[in-house]
Amino acid sequence: MASNALGVTAEGLLGYWDGTGETPTPPSTAVIDRLQALQPDARAAAVAQEMSGFFTVNGTTEAPRVAGRTVTLTLPTPSAADLGTHQLPHLRAAMDLRADRLGEIVLQTGDMLSFFGSQIHLDNYARRWTLELLARCYDVVIQPEQAVKFAAAVPRPSAYSPKVQPMIQTPGHGSCPSGHATEAFAFATLLSLMWLKGRDPAQNAVRGLIDILTADAPSGAAEENVLMPFALAARIADNRTVAGVHFPIDSAYGGLLGFMLGISLARPALGDGFAHDFAPTAPFTDAPTSWNGGFTLEAWRDWLRALLPADLDAATVTGRRARLMGAIGTQALKEWG
Repeated sequence: MASNALGVTAEGLLGYWDGTGETPTPPSTAVIDRLQALQPDARAAAVAQEMSGFFTVNGTTEAPRVAGRTVTLTLPTPSAADLGTHQLPHLRAAMDLRADRLGEIVLQTGDMLSFFGSQIHLDNYARRWTLELLARCYDVVIQPEQAVKFAAAVPRPSAYSPKVQPMIQTPGHGSCPSGHATEAFAFATLLSLMWLKGRDPAQNAVRGLIDILTADAPSGAAEENVLMPFALAARIADNRTVAGVHFPIDSAYGGLLGFMLGISLARPALGDGFAHDFAPTAPFTDAPTSWNGGFTLEAWRDWLRALLPADLDAATVTGRRARLMGAIGTQALKEWG
């Protein structure tokens, strides 16, 4: 109906026209202007093409390996038998929180950003380009996330006992690493980097973030702006164990993967980088580089300390921003100054 009305109106107003016209004004040469002019799906596709291949996943089922230019991560896959022995009891204990966490669990099946938005002002006006950056990074993050899940092929908790009785539908892909943990920790990493870079544009924000995460205690109220998003990410991850669809180690691995992906993306988005091979040892041993036990943010930070290089200065690097992702990152930073 609308097309017919528009067509009739055009015929009624056209009059005589021989088909001549004016040459349109050339488009802006600024990348951000061209991105802004695109429809959201076209903008997403353009950035996705630029970032395709930024992360690679190889290795074996026993130890999938993710590489993002100067940062790599190898995750030793937990055995099915070890999960039943070392992790199922933690899941049983977490089930007691189901009544308390029900609302969070259901909403977080499809919406994490509302929770981050309760800590950090996020809307389509004051933080439009920050949300754009998060969305484009999310598009990149889910690819290695799903590739590692596919390679590891870890069974879900419900495969061990009908008494697990998950509160929500168990997803069809593998359990480890947790996708919710990966995405939540990636969001926490990127938002923290934006906050740090906005306060001090000259600093390497990745290094600043690592210094805060590995400190024994916050040195001031300002550090809470970094630690609170990570506390939220840890709760989102833990809720998946409460719900009965993930083991605690899934959250730990997902948190480390999300952090690794986030600091890797800082290079094309912000120009800040880090060079390191994260190499956890086989799980469920007493080694500090091995994950063993239930999942808490404090335990995860201890694990991160053990996995980082001794010489952080040597691992701190800079790099060139990507053309499109870098333009979005630069514009987003203006919202944090």
